[in-house]
Amino acid sequence: MTPPPPNDMPSRPSRLHGLLIPLLIFAAGLALTHVVQRTLHLRSEAALREEFTYRVDDLVGNIRGRLAAYEEILAGVGGLFTASRSVERGDFRAYVRALKLESRYPGVQGVGFASWIPAAERERHVHAVRAEGFPGYDIRPPGQRDWYAAILYLEPFDWRNQRAFGYDMYSEPVRRAAMERAADEDVTSISGRVRLVQETERDGQAGFLMYLPVYRTGVALDTRAQRRMALQGWVYAPFRMNDLMSGLLGSQPGELGAALGLKIYDGDGRDEDALMFDSAASFDASRALHRVERAIEVDGRRWTVVAHSLPAFDARLNVDEAALVLITGVLGSGLLGGIAWLMLTARTRALAMAERMTVELRLSEARHTAVFENMSNAVALFRASGDGRDFYFSAFNRAAERIDRVSRGEVLGRRVQDVFPGVADIGLLDAMRRVWQSGNPEDCPACFYADEHVSGWRERFVYKLPDGDIAVTFNDITARKEAELAQQRLNRALRLLSDCNTALVHADDEYRLLVEICRLIVDRGGYLMAWVGYVGEGGDTTVRPIAQSGYEAGYLDTIRVTWDESEYGRGPTGTAIRTGSSAIIQNVLTDPKMAPWREAALERGYQASLALPLVCEGTTLGALSLYAREANAFNADEIRLLEEMANDLAFGIITLRTRAEHVAAKERVAYLASYDSLTGLPNRLLLRDRFEHAALIADREGASGLLGVLYLDMDNFQHVNDGLGHEAGDRLLVQAVERLKQCLPEVDTIARLSGDEFVVLLTNVGDLAAIAAAAEAVQGAFAEPLAVGEHLLTTSFSVGISVFPHDGRDFETLLKRADTAVHNAKENGRNTFRFYTREMNADVVERMRLTGMFPGALRRGEFVLHYQPQIDVATGRIIGVEALLRWQHPLEGLIPPGRFIPIAEQSGHIVAIGEWVISEACRQAQAWLADTGVRLVTAVNLSALQFKRGNVLETVTAALRESGLPPHCLELELTESILLQDVELTMRTLRALKALGVKLSIDDFGTGYSSLAYLKQLAVDKLKIDQSFVRDMLTDADGASIVKAIIQLGHTLQLKVIAEGVETEAQLAFLGGSGCDEVQGYLFSRPVPAAVCGGLIVAGLSART
Repeated sequence: MTPPPPNDMPSRPSRLHGLLIPLLIFAAGLALTHVVQRTLHLRSEAALREEFTYRVDDLVGNIRGRLAAYEEILAGVGGLFTASRSVERGDFRAYVRALKLESRYPGVQGVGFASWIPAAERERHVHAVRAEGFPGYDIRPPGQRDWYAAILYLEPFDWRNQRAFGYDMYSEPVRRAAMERAADEDVTSISGRVRLVQETERDGQAGFLMYLPVYRTGVALDTRAQRRMALQGWVYAPFRMNDLMSGLLGSQPGELGAALGLKIYDGDGRDEDALMFDSAASFDASRALHRVERAIEVDGRRWTVVAHSLPAFDARLNVDEAALVLITGVLGSGLLGGIAWLMLTARTRALAMAERMTVELRLSEARHTAVFENMSNAVALFRASGDGRDFYFSAFNRAAERIDRVSRGEVLGRRVQDVFPGVADIGLLDAMRRVWQSGNPEDCPACFYADEHVSGWRERFVYKLPDGDIAVTFNDITARKEAELAQQRLNRALRLLSDCNTALVHADDEYRLLVEICRLIVDRGGYLMAWVGYVGEGGDTTVRPIAQSGYEAGYLDTIRVTWDESEYGRGPTGTAIRTGSSAIIQNVLTDPKMAPWREAALERGYQASLALPLVCEGTTLGALSLYAREANAFNADEIRLLEEMANDLAFGIITLRTRAEHVAAKERVAYLASYDSLTGLPNRLLLRDRFEHAALIADREGASGLLGVLYLDMDNFQHVNDGLGHEAGDRLLVQAVERLKQCLPEVDTIARLSGDEFVVLLTNVGDLAAIAAAAEAVQGAFAEPLAVGEHLLTTSFSVGISVFPHDGRDFETLLKRADTAVHNAKENGRNTFRFYTREMNADVVERMRLTGMFPGALRRGEFVLHYQPQIDVATGRIIGVEALLRWQHPLEGLIPPGRFIPIAEQSGHIVAIGEWVISEACRQAQAWLADTGVRLVTAVNLSALQFKRGNVLETVTAALRESGLPPHCLELELTESILLQDVELTMRTLRALKALGVKLSIDDFGTGYSSLAYLKQLAVDKLKIDQSFVRDMLTDADGASIVKAIIQLGHTLQLKVIAEGVETEAQLAFLGGSGCDEVQGYLFSRPVPAAVCGGLIVAGLSART
């Protein structure tokens, strides 16, 4: 066979070359098609995955928010129990109805209270509930248990909830675990998965319960044991899981059972026993393209939420763009390969097809460009610098131009940070660098971006193209984020409404309520500042700030707000008050109504304001004004809830005012029933009540309990009424009462009986002299005239006195006898006082006479000291003397001490007399020491009044200094009552006396109240046994025991013991046998003058006289 000519037959290499080039072109086209198709598929898949995750997180957030709202419900109900001593069934029903559970909190089965009942109280509890109108009530299930937690209240009390009435929740382990945790830790707690007792066989479903403990008020709750002891019960809410979730998912139209499947498990398990909710039980979740798990920690339990996509959602994956790119790319690549093959195999056809190929290439490029330009997502392509640090725009589709509000001509070829300076701040530039280095795509977290071109929320996806360029797809999610923020504000407003309702339940004072509401608005509501302003009274249109909380910084002091039509009344607060409707300023910077206050508001960061009128029963009280730190801060749903809060607040204010008016009216009625309306003094009724109370106390005190009833009758009052009129008479009475109060400041009761008659009740008086002194004070107080208008009126009181119990024991008897005494006073010249009993009058006259004689007697030297020797029992010799006061009157002779010393103490003259006694006793003792050389101890009594009012330390120091007597030769005898008055001052004075070297002894030991600690602290030297014990010790076994006990006590404390009043040898023998150290009494010597006593000292008293 002849081979073909070289020009007519192609060689083998030529044929291979003709096939290789078309195949390479075809493969390159397929590779490019695959890159573009894969990029579009990844972007669509990432967008769908992000949307799925967002919706699941949104659902989980709603679950958390709803459970938090339910906690607030229980907190409010718990506050009802805390604020009330007892909550009756009607109170509980009214409070729960006010919560409007059906409209505000869908999914809540009810709210109840379970009472904590010990076994011993079970029968009483059942009987009490049956008595309320529930004859069939009993605690279920039956059986004996140590404690019961029976459901006592449950609202709404419908047919389903009635099935739970009386059920003992503590008898079931799952419920008991949650109840114990709540009670022991004082927290809200929810149970595990349970079947509610309300369930029926027809539509049973899983459920759970939420508990909050209720404790008795006013007790410590620091430890678990204390909380258990104080536990009253639990407020709780039962939930049916399907009802709860349908209420939650009602805001997600079309998703439940159509696009998203949701399973909720109790705990971490995945078995059927733990399953609480399944929205798509018939679907095999393993077929889902998307699956997300989330954990919810809720009040001590953990819920696991498993969400998966359903076919309807998975079908939303956008494969159309990728399929179009794939088909177009394959066809285009095949076409290009075919064209190349034809061109290489047939020059003639190549030229003919060149034009068709160019058209197809342009068409393919146009299709790619159309897909890029018409994508719903914004896409930008970037060429990286050599080091991957900078990125330059190489493509920018229409969606990107629309979202970022720039044209591609403004961005192409420029660095990304030059066009959008904030990309570094939001982390996008760093993400692009990481993707360029690693090649791994990144989802950037949603963030807010703002510059001179655009502002809003963006989400971005960054990936690397095969040619090394970086692609960024992004979406504008501003609307979605604003919806999320609006939902957050709505949840915040719901919580705020619940907290404010709780505050209203507990409120007892209007101002404190307003301050608390403002504080809650700031702390719980998240607003920058809140204040309440009230309208002015009368025609005043000024709005007065009453209460505020938050960042105010003097704002309310610098602004003027009215509610009229002036520029100061056109702001939100004035407008709300004037119109009775809410007034909103969404942007303080631009709204012209804020012009008078704009500068001050912006300085403090106020960007938006809302004013809510406080209107109740057609009356506008004022307005509640809120300020936010961001513009456009208030949406319609939030405003609706805040308006509801303002209405509740206005109702609460009116309620508090009504309650205060009722209390004031009741107090006024009670006041008028017990007090005189003109003078404000107690009336006869209250006087009787106080007398009876004082008489009971006086009866308990025995002989020392006296009461004085002073009947005061104003002299010549009728002349004032007749001459100047009743108005002047009333004014005179009012001024007279004020003067009575001034002259009797410590008197318990001054009462007005009628007209010009008054009664003074003296309580806790020791003797008649104190009663007489009060009457004298009344007479002395009216020595000066009273000014009544232009007149100076001189008036006085005649006073009649009766004394309890001498003149009677009942009120009416004493009042009549005081009235009789006042008539006697008037008959004796008016402006004087008289006792009902003549003997009392004589006694008072005698006391007053002696009291007036004391100063002169002291000045003239009528007082003298007698001395009684004190004997050492062991040796029988004189070791000391006791100085005893006597009064040698020039006319009446020797006045007994029992007659004048009590009066001196009552009148206070004992202080001056006591100072003279100390000085004279020291002088005489030093004289004996100088004459005999015998160092005797001279004992001087100190009275309690002398110690309280006098300057004992200075008096003793001066007496020792002036006389020259050694301090250890002076002994001060203290009564036990001295140790009970002003203990700190007493101890300090006695320690100073002890430091001088003066001896201290306790006089009449055993007759009062002594502290052994004081005896040891003071280093007392001696105890003196009172003569009453000595007198009875030989005939009374108890008296003998007391004497021996005192001697033993004294020796145990290393003290000397002396007995006074020793009159017989038998008494001396008993005391000596009992260990008594010293004695004094008539057996040895009566008290004798100083000269006689000096002789006894010299003689040593070896023989008893």
